[in-house]
Amino acid sequence: MFKIKMIGEIGWDVYPFMIEEQLSEANGGDIEIDLSSPGGVISKGLIIADLFKQYRVDNPNSIMKLNIKSEASSMASHVAALSVFYPITVEETTLHMRHNPQGYVGGDYIEVNAAGSFLERYANVMAIEYSRKSKMSMEDTKKDMNKTTYLFGKEIVEAGFADEVVKIENQKTMKKDEAILMSKDRFETVMQKVKNFNPEKEEVEKAMSMINKLDKNDIEPPPTPQTPATGGKNNTQEVTKMGDENKKPEIDAKEIEKAGYDRGITSEKERVTSLLEMKKKKDFEGITAIHDRIDEAIANGENVQDVHTFVNATSMKGGAFAAALDTNAVGDISQPASTTLSGEAGTAEEKKLIESNSTF
Repeated sequence: MFKIKMIGEIGWDVYPFMIEEQLSEANGGDIEIDLSSPGGVISKGLIIADLFKQYRVDNPNSIMKLNIKSEASSMASHVAALSVFYPITVEETTLHMRHNPQGYVGGDYIEVNAAGSFLERYANVMAIEYSRKSKMSMEDTKKDMNKTTYLFGKEIVEAGFADEVVKIENQKTMKKDEAILMSKDRFETVMQKVKNFNPEKEEVEKAMSMINKLDKNDIEPPPTPQTPATGGKNNTQEVTKMGDENKKPEIDAKEIEKAGYDRGITSEKERVTSLLEMKKKKDFEGITAIHDRIDEAIANGENVQDVHTFVNATSMKGGAFAAALDTNAVGDISQPASTTLSGEAGTAEEKKLIESNSTF
């Protein structure tokens, strides 16, 4: 089984191109991922999630085992909730944290509203993923995210986010309160980095592309993982767990529909009218790219806010969507948004940072 490491902050210690290289080296075989992360940059986390989903699509019979080590918080807990992984193990002192995605934004009301819409839509996507994994209702899942919820050790298994607790010899004893305090400290460090993080315009557009895909409820479950071979004392237990894992969560279709943005609230007539009115604005007069984007939005069932987001993403130099932390894959990006999403994060600057700071 090929071993993959995903240890540290997403966007500073862990980059998409690193995961892509390891998956390429795995060459379609069984993989075992060690995950320990306080979270990180949303756009990079989404690309990493897409890579794992693509691996499942390309290799439907491969085992994809996930070991959550010390922590899976924010963006990392979203990745850990992907339905492509089985089995998922935790340790007695593992911490699991779910919350609403967070970020920093500056600018006029259009930029602020666009960033807020991005975070709200991504939070809905996360809620779908968490709900599907834990089999909780969307309503209860969102309540947990709103208040920030920590699970510890066996609580993670009991909540449905993992399959078994693994005991580690000579592991340092730790209480839940201690683990939470340490996690909050790591989280604050990440958020300070997020505050100063300026993603490339292309990366923002990729993240929006993936959110738009999911926002349209393109969330069919991925292929079923292969059942481990039977035989031996423990395998009967594993096969039983696999059977339980493969049961489709009973999430009402109406709840999933609610997870979309506000397209179900505004009538089709109002949606198209508002887009046509936007096209007439003097600010956009003579700007072909924006007019084309509005026409595309009308055809694709999108709304005015989607076009505003496009305008912001193409006009700003990164800062507005340093909406980076968290946390989800998305609610299911079962068919990855695009096979071109991966690999492009492996810039020379990132690789240089890794050489000096990498945890790998």
